Amino acid sequence: MLAMLVRLTGIQGNIIYNPIDMDKDRCRALEDCLQGRYGVLAVAKLVVPSGAPPEVPRLFLTSQEYNFNVHISNNMLQVNVALCEESESEYSKKLDEVANGLKVLLATLKELSANILYVGVVANYVVNMDEDGVKHILNKCFNVNNLQDQEHLFDIMGRLTYIEDETYYKNVTISNVRENLTSSNAVGIFYDVNDRFRYNACKNSCENPESTLDSIVIIHKRFISEKFSFLLD
Repeated sequence: MLAMLVRLTGIQGNIIYNPIDMDKDRCRALEDCLQGRYGVLAVAKLVVPSGAPPEVPRLFLTSQEYNFNVHISNNMLQVNVALCEESESEYSKKLDEVANGLKVLLATLKELSANILYVGVVANYVVNMDEDGVKHILNKCFNVNNLQDQEHLFDIMGRLTYIEDETYYKNVTISNVRENLTSSNAVGIFYDVNDRFRYNACKNSCENPESTLDSIVIIHKRFISEKFSFLLD
């Protein structure tokens, strides 16, 4: 096993729904939902021109106490949580917390007549190690030792996409993380799981997004226990 420090640096939760008008009443309902659970939030409402794309955010909510922000548009709600966790037990705990928060928002969105299309969770990890360790991982993933021009290779990023149960996309993005122009002493691993594959196949809404979130979190926890060991051995 390589000598390294793995940190969970952030989690993003996404809820995609049919476009609805995020008017002041709907925005207020979502504000009340989050403030009732997490306390005082900083609120910023954006004035967007008529005809703006539905994915343009209309409302930003920020919690300093819980270190998250929420972007709400006419067809998507995105939660971003900044973290710095170094143990697998904390990774799992934080994934559960984000999923539970998303479930609270799902209940409110349904009350606002939002038809939930699909949901997803992204976890961002940074693996700190010496430069030889970084080269070992990148070679294991991308076989860089066989590149014809290794001398001028500066950065590398690649994404693998898997399908599970004809329902979930599982996207793994791996890249080196560079602190300066001369050395790279970390690898970034981004793991994105969502049920958009099911939606793309049938164009039907998600019948039970809460249960889908539970399944997504299970897939994330399996990645923590299985895939990290493969990458870092």
